[in-house]
Amino acid sequence: MAEKLKTIARSCQVISVTHAPVIAAFADQHLKISKEEKEGRTFTVIRKLTGDQVVLELSRMLTGDQVSEVTLSQAKELLKMGNDGNDMLQI
Repeated sequence: MAEKLKTIARSCQVISVTHAPVIAAFADQHLKISKEEKEGRTFTVIRKLTGDQVVLELSRMLTGDQVSEVTLSQAKELLKMGNDGNDMLQI
């Protein structure tokens, strides 16, 4: 699915909201959408992620709050596959 979205994105704009780190890793830009409460009101916050922020968020998507060196390595590998445009699975 990630490869298909990347192919479509070559010719038109694609906006995808996902909880799947494999799909997110293939994106050209990364935004984190979250909710925050302030003075009893809830707000939606959108932050653009860059560099290490992307790696950390992908790692968090892989394992929740249990980020480790292993999950950081996995996130970096996913980003490398997404940036290189290589096939995700080769059997």
